[in-house]
Amino acid sequence: MTLSERSIEKMTEYGIPEYMQGGLIRYFNSRIPPGDFLTAVLSNDLMEAYARADERNTHAMKAYTMWLYNCPPGRPNGWGSREAVDKWLTHNPDGEEQTKQHEQQQGDDDEIQI
Repeated sequence: MTLSERSIEKMTEYGIPEYMQGGLIRYFNSRIPPGDFLTAVLSNDLMEAYARADERNTHAMKAYTMWLYNCPPGRPNGWGSREAVDKWLTHNPDGEEQTKQHEQQQGDDDEIQI
């Protein structure tokens, strides 16, 4: 399951910073692990997300929440808890285990604004 073109457009409409959008797209479309901030957001870990957020992401927290609620594949498809994130990253769409490579992306494009 991949993000629709409209879901991707909504990132900007909601206010997710452009430099963060690529991380979300890679996460949902290719199951590539995002950086620590996006992992916390996707895991529904508010304290960790705020602790790792830069100033723009701190102000965009509502945008991430609204976009996750309205746009990407719904739970349990990759977000809502750390377990959902781990499962998304370690299983292919058919539910078979796949090798996960946890190389963090430099300069994640994982920001959304409202």
